[in-house]
Amino acid sequence: MISELACALAPAAKVMAQIGAALGGAEIVIHLAQRNGFGDQLKSFLRAGEIAGLKARETTIRSMFSASTTPDMQKHILSMMLGAPESTAVGAMQATFDPANWKGDVFTQPILGLYADHSRAGDREYIKTHFPNMDYEEIPGTGHFLMLEKPEEFNRLLIAFLDKQTF
Repeated sequence: MISELACALAPAAKVMAQIGAALGGAEIVIHLAQRNGFGDQLKSFLRAGEIAGLKARETTIRSMFSASTTPDMQKHILSMMLGAPESTAVGAMQATFDPANWKGDVFTQPILGLYADHSRAGDREYIKTHFPNMDYEEIPGTGHFLMLEKPEEFNRLLIAFLDKQTF
């Protein structure tokens, strides 16, 4: 249920590049959960994460690994993500999925959406409505951590997108 979104924005008035992963695609995740009737489960998932603590976080992180997430990558990712204080992890999840933060805005800036292979977060109809200038790309053979699993392909797509922008 966590999306794999990396985006680069280049607003006309200011130069800005924003690159995010996972939490950056929360609006799409929230939309998909609501559209598919998973809103209650999503709230339950967040509450369970608050109560269960470190073990729930580890289980959630491990569920994002794919065949292309090597054992060394898994160890590194677990070390980083489990190293954050519980309050930080809970606060990030609460803020990410707080409906008050997602107003259904339309973003007209050029956006690059880099998704994992066969991503469930890639709702093309929603993306086209809210991100009309988005270049959508899936990186074959990747899971949630696509920027670590296929860094050359990730960087190639990102650099090619940035090279097309006028700052």
